[in-house]
Amino acid sequence: MLPNVQFKKLTAADVAEILVMYHQSFADLYARYRDTATNPYCETATSVAAKVVRPGSTYWSILTGATVVGLIRVITGEAPKQARISPLLILPSFQEHHLAAAALSQIEGRYPNVHTWHVDTIAQETKLVHLYTKLGYHQILGKQTVIQPGMTVIYFEKDVN
Repeated sequence: MLPNVQFKKLTAADVAEILVMYHQSFADLYARYRDTATNPYCETATSVAAKVVRPGSTYWSILTGATVVGLIRVITGEAPKQARISPLLILPSFQEHHLAAAALSQIEGRYPNVHTWHVDTIAQETKLVHLYTKLGYHQILGKQTVIQPGMTVIYFEKDVN
């Protein structure tokens, strides 16, 4: 059984908090791949602030009780009845407790008009690939982006209706 999580909408006033979570959660991926183009670890306050206020872009803190354990960004409006998750993160000290699975499962209920969910991840990160597959996401075959040798982004979707 997945743990229960709650969500709190983040605003432009929370950009510094978002950046702290990005740095804590994506430092290992940055160290492994040195990807400055797509890793949230390299985002600036300006780029995050622009995403926070962009129409159809909503950042949510993920909480267990009063404790912030991560965040998830949901992007709607790019296509009718579809949404994209980018990014989803669980802070390192709270990983391995099924919180990412709980957050993904429960965020869908906040968007009843969304019929198809999209997410992408690095193909070489097998734990992340397993997470999305376990939750009913299916890899979109033939769709991938090589960021650099040894780092390929693959894409998933999940139909909920």
